Amino acid sequence: MANRFSGFMVCGLLIFTLLCVFSIPLASGDTTTDYLFIHNNDSISLMKANPSADEITFHFYSISGRSRIDIDKGAGVIEEKIIFKNSDGWQSRSYSCDTVKIIIKETGNNQGTTDLPGDSDVVIRINSSEAKVFGKNHEDSAYKGKKCSTCGKILSW
Repeated sequence: MANRFSGFMVCGLLIFTLLCVFSIPLASGDTTTDYLFIHNNDSISLMKANPSADEITFHFYSISGRSRIDIDKGAGVIEEKIIFKNSDGWQSRSYSCDTVKIIIKETGNNQGTTDLPGDSDVVIRINSSEAKVFGKNHEDSAYKGKKCSTCGKILSW
C-alpha cells in the first residue's frame, strides 16, 4: 500500500512540476503573432522586448518558392539581404541592436532575377518576449487562406 502511495506521489509531483514549467511563459504574458507580407517594400519594424535584452529575435518563413528580406538595423542602410526558400522551413535571426526593420523584396511580376524573387510572400513571426512591433507598412494578414494574385498559391502556413 505504501509503495502504491509513493508511486502516486512521484507521479503527482512530476505532473505538478510540468505544469509549473509550462505555465511560466503563460504567466509572463508571452504571445506569438504572425504577420503576412506579400508586396515589394512591405515592412515591419521591431525593437527589443525589454530594454536590457541583448538582442532582437524574429522568425520568418517563405510561402513562395523563393523569398527575400532585407535587414536595416536602424541606420537606414540595408545591412543584410536574406534569400530563402519555402523548403527551408521556419528560420530565425537575432541582432544585437535596438531596432530592426525587415523589408520584403520582389520584382512583383513573378519573373525573378538572380538576387530578387519574382514573388516574395513572407510570414514574420514575433514572440512578445523576443521583440516588440513598433511599425508596419502594408501588412497583409487579412489575406491568410486566400490565393496570391501573383503566383496563385494559397497564402497559408
